[in-house]
Amino acid sequence: MARKMKVLLIDDERTMLLFYRSALEKMGNPMEVKEASNGQDGLLLLVAFMPDFVIVDCRMPVMDGPEFCRKARNLDLQVPIIMVTAEERFRVRDDLRENDIYYLQKPKDMSDTFFCRRFETQLHDFGHGFLSRSSRTSIIA
Repeated sequence: MARKMKVLLIDDERTMLLFYRSALEKMGNPMEVKEASNGQDGLLLLVAFMPDFVIVDCRMPVMDGPEFCRKARNLDLQVPIIMVTAEERFRVRDDLRENDIYYLQKPKDMSDTFFCRRFETQLHDFGHGFLSRSSRTSIIA
């Protein structure tokens, strides 16, 4: 039996957390999922849970996604991180890109079937790409 993939979801919008869970379930692999509503709580879970990969929102109260990513990398954990944002022209800063942090554009409107399916497909590709690799390094989704 395959080992459960451990995933940490960090987003302040409950709707998005449910959407991420749904997209992950469609991958068909056994998973253990933990959630946080901001980057500060996410950092605590990151250390305690040691996930196989993290999905983090860019804009959140208390601690946003970019700050979470910087602090996570300062912990020297080699966990792949996908930052999500609804902003079409979000630019991943060079320091994030150099630290194997990538982003996906999340749907602005959950009724937009095209963007929802595109996000699910990209997340699916990332998850299966990770499962097929023996190391814990990031891939671009």
